[in-house]
Amino acid sequence: MSNLEDRKPHVHNDPEISHRDMDDNDNDSSSSSEDEEGMMMSDMFPVSSQYQLDYSLPKQLTQCSILALPLQTPALLPTSQEPPRPPTPPPTTTHYAFPSTSAFSTNPPLQLQLIGQPDSLWGHILFRSSLIMSDYLITDPRTTTELITGRNVVEFGAGGGVPGLVCSAVGGARKVVLTDYPVGGLVENLKGNVKRNGLEGRCAVEGYIWGRDVSGVVGHLEGESTGTTAITPPATSAVTTTTTTTTAPNTATPTPTPPPIDPHKFQLLLLSDLIFNHSQHLPLIHSLESLIDTLPTSHSRALVFHSHHLPQHRDRDLKFFDLAKKRGWEVKNVVEMKVGVQFVDDGGDVGLREKVWGWEMKWDGVVREVDSEDEREEAE
Repeated sequence: MSNLEDRKPHVHNDPEISHRDMDDNDNDSSSSSEDEEGMMMSDMFPVSSQYQLDYSLPKQLTQCSILALPLQTPALLPTSQEPPRPPTPPPTTTHYAFPSTSAFSTNPPLQLQLIGQPDSLWGHILFRSSLIMSDYLITDPRTTTELITGRNVVEFGAGGGVPGLVCSAVGGARKVVLTDYPVGGLVENLKGNVKRNGLEGRCAVEGYIWGRDVSGVVGHLEGESTGTTAITPPATSAVTTTTTTTTAPNTATPTPTPPPIDPHKFQLLLLSDLIFNHSQHLPLIHSLESLIDTLPTSHSRALVFHSHHLPQHRDRDLKFFDLAKKRGWEVKNVVEMKVGVQFVDDGGDVGLREKVWGWEMKWDGVVREVDSEDEREEAE
């Protein structure tokens, strides 16, 4: 945008102009010659109609420099300005109700606030894929054995943080870390949602940029414990009864030892509606590989849920999974559900836009094929 400094008239300092014929002009007292000289200078250095030449200064100064003064101060202001920013929209509040098909259908809904800032990076939207992911997490029969209970959970690009909050509130997760881009009020809004649902201590928030150093994310797991940890099954309600029994040999099958996990890694990694960021596919996968627990007994996995909001970019969306497979990830489709179109004004195949897909990804810690130069360039 222009400012007053940019709009100052240029002062010519050419030595030939500044000092030409000064001695001769000192001896010239003819008014006609002065007028003639003034005309010559005006012709040589035309000045915008916004400015006028000041001839009231000593003759020597008018001969060696030109002073261009504004007619009016307001004339120096830019003639066109950026339109004022619209007022920041207020945050919106909503909730997540636990599905009737889950064991938590009678639990009170999670209370959520979505950020209102214009630079929210889509954090002002509650994506349907995050709701479907949340439902999947607590209705899947493996929820208490392989997905959440006793495990560390991290969510990328969390926005409102619904899936991660669900894991913390009812899933029995050992620790949940919600992450999002450290800009605007995204991180503070997530912290507010954690507090709003009484999950402080069990659920942490970290500003994180995909592909960067993960020490800040892992730092929330420090102090939890050391070494490998056995997963503790959820407690069951105790019923007190008074009975008279005789001691008998215990012939029941012993309970299998829960699998150990690496407490400084994550066993469940959540990505909801992120793969439309095509240039970020490689950084996202690098982050997954830096954070996932690769102990064979941990049964770790990443869940990636998404919609094709712009069907013309469907192939580019799915390159995320092609890239993951090339690096050694196992990818399996676990959800394909019609939920309705998220953005009604967008064009394209409604049959694609109205669906949510969910994928389960596993990795053994071995990179099968390194990134190509083209992939690295796109990520940069």
